[in-house]
Amino acid sequence: MNQQGRMLLRIVVGLYLLYLAYKLITAQMAGGTDMSDLVAYGAGVVLGLGGLGFCDYAVMSYFRAKKKEEASAQQQDG
Repeated sequence: MNQQGRMLLRIVVGLYLLYLAYKLITAQMAGGTDMSDLVAYGAGVVLGLGGLGFCDYAVMSYFRAKKKEEASAQQQDG
């Protein structure tokens, strides 16, 4: 799988974690779960931050790899 494919897959996973966090928190706010508020909100925050971190990692690693690839190509040309 190429760099763009990896980045896209990682972003999809990160967005899914954000979606899970959103659903968990909104369900708790609506009173649709039997979990304690502390557990639900804590898990939502952890999932949300994990999703954001995963998306950030995917984008940053993609740009680092692309920059390294361009530097390698310039070094070979010149």
